[in-house]
Amino acid sequence: MTSAHAKSPGKLIVAVAAGCSAGYVAYLAMTFARHGWIIDVDGNPIATDFIALWTAGRSALQGEAASSYEPHLRHAAQVAAIGHNFKGYFDWAYPPPFFFVVAALARLTYIAAFLGWISLTFATYAATMAAIAKSRAAVVLSFAAPWTLANLLVGQQGLFTAALNGIVLRNLERLPLLSAVTLAVPPYNTQIGLVCAVPLGCARSRAPLAWAASSGA
Repeated sequence: MTSAHAKSPGKLIVAVAAGCSAGYVAYLAMTFARHGWIIDVDGNPIATDFIALWTAGRSALQGEAASSYEPHLRHAAQVAAIGHNFKGYFDWAYPPPFFFVVAALARLTYIAAFLGWISLTFATYAATMAAIAKSRAAVVLSFAAPWTLANLLVGQQGLFTAALNGIVLRNLERLPLLSAVTLAVPPYNTQIGLVCAVPLGCARSRAPLAWAASSGA
């Protein structure tokens, strides 16, 4: 009796999370059908974070990768892709190695690249959370988190960053070398290495700490 009652709150939480996840999927599908997500009614990309990745990839394929670091040229490329001017800007704060990733995305159509990117980053994030929690239910809970929807809407890299941080922390004691290599792999945000250096230093994790410092250098 006690065991059954102890499990019921967990099952209820998963059920609620599943309902939220289904709602997210329905919302995204409805928003896409109404031309409010990924592309507009004219078939042009909607101005969101992902446009910075895709246009940088196109510039790299055209042999003009350096233009992504020049604000005016970067904005002009984004305006050309979107088809009209827009307020604000989408920055490119990534080191050169990340051009290999965005160049691959730029070989696809915008819709395919956007969907492929968010699918890959979410899958990595969800798998990491499930491994940490040692439960497949964590996949549903991960999808139901509000920040997941926020990232899916704009095509941001936040889920991938969370997954990498999760891999580092999960393997810090058992497989410190894996944590170290993971910190060195994401050259798309050098500041992550510097941020991770503080807790790694407190934990006296020398190998990951060295990689964190070098990746942020």
